[in-house]
Amino acid sequence: MQVLTTRTPFRRCMTLSGFTSQMMMMHEDNPRLVAYGTQLAAGRVELSTAERGLIEAEERLMLVRVTVKFVDYLVDTWLRRLHGQTQIFDGHKSGRLTTRLFPDGLVEIIRRVGVVQVDRMLGLEARLRATQDWDEAPAQLATLVQHRTRYEGALADRSTAANEVVIARANRDGVKERFLDLYAGLAGLVRSEFPRNRRMQNLFFEAVRAQGRGVEEPDEDLPEEPEDDDTEG
Repeated sequence: MQVLTTRTPFRRCMTLSGFTSQMMMMHEDNPRLVAYGTQLAAGRVELSTAERGLIEAEERLMLVRVTVKFVDYLVDTWLRRLHGQTQIFDGHKSGRLTTRLFPDGLVEIIRRVGVVQVDRMLGLEARLRATQDWDEAPAQLATLVQHRTRYEGALADRSTAANEVVIARANRDGVKERFLDLYAGLAGLVRSEFPRNRRMQNLFFEAVRAQGRGVEEPDEDLPEEPEDDDTEG
C-alpha cells in the first residue's frame, strides 16, 4: 500500500485513491466495500474541487501581477516624459521647475515600485498642484492623478488576489488533511475486512514505482507478496 501524506502530490493522491475507490465499488457482493468506495469517491471530489480552487486563485494572482507590472511600466514611461517636458520648459537639465517638481531626481520616483512609488507620486501631485508658473501644470496634474489612481487600483487588486490565494491554500490543506484521514481509515477497514489475507488487501491498493524526474506509474511487474498464515510469532 502506498502511504499518502501531506507532502504527497495532488495527482498521486487522486490516482491512487481513484484506484482504491473503483476497486472497492467493483465488489458489488460486499455492500460495506461499495460504501467505502463511495465514501472515498466523494472525498476525491472534495479534494479535486479544493485543488482547483487554489489553482484558479493562483491564476488570478498571476494575472493581476501582470497588470501591476504593466501599470508600473506605463507610469514610469509617463514620468520620464513629464521630467523631459519640465527640462524643455527650463531650457536645461536642472532648472527651477525641474528641481521643484523632482527635488530628489526622477530616479528616486521611478526606481520605486508598489505602494512606495504611489507615495512618491502623491508628493509629486502636491508639488504640481502648487505650481503656478507653468501653464501645463493643471493638465499634467490630471494625468498624474489618473496614473496614480490606476496604480492604486492594480495594487489593491493584487492584495485581494494574494489574500484569496492564502484562503484557498488553507482550504485545500484542510480538505487534504481530511482526505488523508479518510484514506488511511478506509485502508484500515480493508485490513479488518480481510485479516491476514495480504493478497486481498493488496488488491485494493495500486503499487507505484518511480519513473524518473518525479513521475510515478503503476508497477505491473511487482511480485505478489505471499499471504500471511494464521501462525503468529
